[in-house]
Amino acid sequence: MVDLLLKKGADIVAKDIYGNNLLHTAASYGAEKVVEYLLGDKTGNKNFENKNFEIDVNLPNNNGWTPLHIAAEKGNEKLCEHLLQNGAHVDVKSAGGKTALHWASIANSSECVALLLKHSADVSVTDNFGKT
Repeated sequence: MVDLLLKKGADIVAKDIYGNNLLHTAASYGAEKVVEYLLGDKTGNKNFENKNFEIDVNLPNNNGWTPLHIAAEKGNEKLCEHLLQNGAHVDVKSAGGKTALHWASIANSSECVALLLKHSADVSVTDNFGKT
């Protein structure tokens, strides 16, 4: 479906009223195949015809959430891994000061927490309320 939309000229970096682009939305729905399609495989090969197209894996929405925050909050380890392998910054803070590690902890996702720690997430980062 994404391929068809791209071939028909869809604006893949368009945002909704909340500042979410297709990568945010795919993370929200756990659409791992869409994320893989947009970011390419582990070797950086893109799956769409426009090889010059780059989607910013660290682009925040209006609440400061990146796709990694969303994937961590959903407890989606596979999606977190793919985002991290494609340049997602592990310690970026949302508007509330929370990192992906905060969100994975809130979601009680030990798998995501372990993955984020493996990628050197800083356990001492505090949110806007001073909580780690």
